[in-house]
Amino acid sequence: MSFNRSSLLAGVAGVLSMVAAYACGDSAKGSKFDDGSADGGRSGSSSGDLGPGNSVDGGGGDETGGGPPVGTLEAIIRDFKRYDVNDAKTNPDFENVPSDAERPDGGALPYYGPWTEATEAYYPGADYAIDIVLPTLGADGKPQYNTAASFNGIPGRTATTHGRTFFDQWYRDTPGVNVVRKVLITLTKDANGVYSYDSAVSGVPLSAANPSKNFFPIDDGTPASTAADGFGNQGEAHNYHFTVELHTKFRYRGVETFKFSGDDDVFVFINKQLVINIGGIHSALTREVNLPALASALGLVVGEEYPLDFFQAERHVEESNLRIETTIELRPDVVK
Repeated sequence: MSFNRSSLLAGVAGVLSMVAAYACGDSAKGSKFDDGSADGGRSGSSSGDLGPGNSVDGGGGDETGGGPPVGTLEAIIRDFKRYDVNDAKTNPDFENVPSDAERPDGGALPYYGPWTEATEAYYPGADYAIDIVLPTLGADGKPQYNTAASFNGIPGRTATTHGRTFFDQWYRDTPGVNVVRKVLITLTKDANGVYSYDSAVSGVPLSAANPSKNFFPIDDGTPASTAADGFGNQGEAHNYHFTVELHTKFRYRGVETFKFSGDDDVFVFINKQLVINIGGIHSALTREVNLPALASALGLVVGEEYPLDFFQAERHVEESNLRIETTIELRPDVVK
């Protein structure tokens, strides 16, 4: 279906809400998820007992038409190793932040982030005004890398990514470079009809000293661990280097909203068009989409069914977070 890109970008800029929690790894504050507020506890989604066929959360949704319960979604987790310049099987986009010489403000050393990347339409005031992905989903159902990007005079890359070849590995099975696990993530419905998942509630404690819960679905010792494949935690307390790919569908009712909080990169597409773009390496950020405000630009018609495609990347220690809160009745779509 054709759409007006300028209208869509203007609409996205008008209906997204965001506040940044400064620097990747800030967990001193408690978790919040109010409109326009930072999620100081870097709330997100996570569980210590994830594994193929296991649910992240208790909960369950409504049965509709005899199919799978609403809100029960299948996700693909792809595990990566931290970048090692001496290991050709590692991806330079993971645990490889911009150098101090590349910092956005040119100030005094040291610099600990964030390294947010997005143009003004998606994220006013980002550290680097560069979109990592294009505004439409590819024909294969994956985000398309923005090959027109340029950083520090180097074409075909951004501040925290190193070109299409490496980005394409994020959401594609690449033997030797990533290991794949499937897990179930269940959004719980409340009395107001809001479906939610929050790793700050049902995730894994960060440490004995810091009990705040985080999103670590493939830690060593869990059913979805990748340690036997030579990946795993790599000496860390948790497994920090992975991507999440999740495909869902919903029937548009004309009133829905979708709110996300988490880190690092998050790209959400509705009807194959980019509506949430939180690129780069950073702590938890919040965005909200009001579907009626974007319905015309997205080509949404009440009563019709549309895809929602969700992509996330966890690329840098010290925390991992994901929270979803929505009135969209999301149903699972098979991940190819």
